[in-house]
Amino acid sequence: MSLISGIASILAIGLLSPVQSILALILLFVTVAINLYTSGYVLMGILYILVYVGAIAILFLFILSLLNIEYKPTGGMHPLVIVLILIPLIPLDIAFEPIAIVESVSTTYNELSIVGTLFYSEYAPMLVIIGIILIVSVIGAIAMTR
Repeated sequence: MSLISGIASILAIGLLSPVQSILALILLFVTVAINLYTSGYVLMGILYILVYVGAIAILFLFILSLLNIEYKPTGGMHPLVIVLILIPLIPLDIAFEPIAIVESVSTTYNELSIVGTLFYSEYAPMLVIIGIILIVSVIGAIAMTR
């Protein structure tokens, strides 16, 4: 997955279309989450999907759809060609040993209880600040379209 993550990060930076760039960013988030999950950090992989793909990347797509940016291609490589070039590299990246699901259930519960305890006790003020920042960013995106 690290090869696909590296390629997705290069595509997220290098693609000219903002929508294609954000889709490559979503691919990057998903591959990193899969990498975390297979490395034994089950909760972090799930949270990565929920937070980054579910909130931040969708917020970026929402903002782009509201801004109505006109994109005029100036040449370059078609994304389909990039995908066709990268498909033969995928088998080189799939050689990993998956962790048994039964083994990770108890670990996930312990991780979840520890993270929940820390979030709602020690890091509660930061959690509220992050929520306020997300609300302000949505309000800012709506205000920019008017």
